[in-house]
Amino acid sequence: MLTLHGFPYSNYHNMVKHALMEKGIPFKENIAYPQSPELNAVTPIGKAPAMTTEKGTTLSESSVLLDYLEDAYPENPLYPADADARAQVRQLMKVAELYMELPARRLLPAFLDWDVMDNIPGLAEWDAMMADTDIARKVDADHQANSADFMAYLAGKAG
Repeated sequence: MLTLHGFPYSNYHNMVKHALMEKGIPFKENIAYPQSPELNAVTPIGKAPAMTTEKGTTLSESSVLLDYLEDAYPENPLYPADADARAQVRQLMKVAELYMELPARRLLPAFLDWDVMDNIPGLAEWDAMMADTDIARKVDADHQANSADFMAYLAGKAG
């Protein structure tokens, strides 16, 4: 049985969880926060969501997990059969992920009049730990962290 690792307050985790449910794929859910000992034991980059396949392979990144589910479980497909239509769906998903989801997520606490840090167990500790990283300082300083910086950071965490 598949195991989905992550936390229910993550939109990325929920995208994969809902795909699993929509496709009717049985799975276990392991609640684990980014960079926690539980998630680091599953994936060296410590990011959520992650998935352990039935063969024991560990995967991460929500788009990779969604593609895996389509490839490994072709019954009840989530994407159109036509290649052009499928590409348009993936394009819309990527645009929503990169340009809409994060800005919208930042507005939720103000909109809900809700203190996220006080209401999600473990989030304040995770936020404090992440704030004390080189990658966070670079983003805070110049907003110029890029994929090379991020991969170098992850390599340091894994090694």
